[in-house]
Amino acid sequence: MSSKSTVRIGTHDGTFHCDEVLACALLKLLPQYKDASIVRSRSQNVLDTCDIVVDVGGEYDPSKHRYDHHMREFQESMSTVMKKPGYDWTIRLSSAGLIYCHFGHEILRSILSDITEDRIIDEIFKKIYDTLIKEIDGIDNGIPMYDAEPLYRIVTDLSARVSRLNSQWNSQNVDIEKQFEKAMALVLEEFLEFVQYSKNVWLPARDLVRRAVESRFENMAQCLRTYFHDWEEIVLSCLSLSTLALPTYAPYQPYVNGVHAGGYYHGPGAPLAHDGRVVDTPEVAHAKKAHLAAHAAEAAKTVHYGGGYYGGGDGGYYDGGYAGYKGIIAPVGVSHGYSGYHGKYHGPPAPLGHDGQVVDTPEVAHAKAAHLTAHAHELSKVAHLSYANTYPHISY
Repeated sequence: MSSKSTVRIGTHDGTFHCDEVLACALLKLLPQYKDASIVRSRSQNVLDTCDIVVDVGGEYDPSKHRYDHHMREFQESMSTVMKKPGYDWTIRLSSAGLIYCHFGHEILRSILSDITEDRIIDEIFKKIYDTLIKEIDGIDNGIPMYDAEPLYRIVTDLSARVSRLNSQWNSQNVDIEKQFEKAMALVLEEFLEFVQYSKNVWLPARDLVRRAVESRFENMAQCLRTYFHDWEEIVLSCLSLSTLALPTYAPYQPYVNGVHAGGYYHGPGAPLAHDGRVVDTPEVAHAKKAHLAAHAAEAAKTVHYGGGYYGGGDGGYYDGGYAGYKGIIAPVGVSHGYSGYHGKYHGPPAPLGHDGQVVDTPEVAHAKAAHLTAHAHELSKVAHLSYANTYPHISY
């Protein structure tokens, strides 16, 4: 390599691999290494003259700018190097991963000089590691993607393309240093494509979906239909964010006894479990209990209804009528096999709609209305409270 610069980046000679090629290319994106010479050697005396050494030398010491990963005791990963929440990857790092961990944020700030928010740089940093650098780390360290034998192998990935730039067994008159420079140009182009895609496509889409999730009762479906095709990965990413659990102010327009109550709900957002399910507040749990009690009381009143219904375990018949209901009657024999009920039900069977779905009796409809009223009443009691104080087990 050229020796025109006094700043020297050292790496090993011989067959090159994607990780050290990318490590060198990444370093040259920084002002302090922009004009650095690449010194390829395995001689320790030569490497000792270099300002920074990657993928060779048997030493990992950031204070001395030594970034080898081939030592038996080396077990560093993104999580152990960064030591910050959200950097949870445990794939063992290659020299590319090491350089990216230690210099990646600085590199992205240099490339994306128009982005001033650390949060955005951090999001792009994680996106690029997860979709590009991690793959190179895994391949270089021989870490399989899965335990089973694959049905086919991928031979067009970046690491494979870099490998093919090496001198082959029957090659003649190959300038290996020129080939190394070609490899650096190849990986640099790929890296910059990932950076620009993350900034110009992924990040705007992520922000769009984030806003849609935050106002998900209003416009999420419309956003997904309108703006982009590859929404699934972005939606799943946004659903993992704590912003999903932030209080929202979607219209709340209950119907009580068939009459629209009007108004909007401005209370705390619904609490979510760790798997994303909405969980009951104490008030809602209480209202549900009241609803079930009312439902049971109304159901008990129907026992005295007449008719020819017989619910024996061998089947039965029903030739009675149900006043006010014109639908289909549920099949008989509904008590068959149910050991939790020690008596026989002699009331009318559940009415069915024409689509086969059970429909509410007037008593059940009345009980549901009572439940909704109780639910709205309990919610009104907590509308003025801070969500964090009301549900301290939920974090936002």
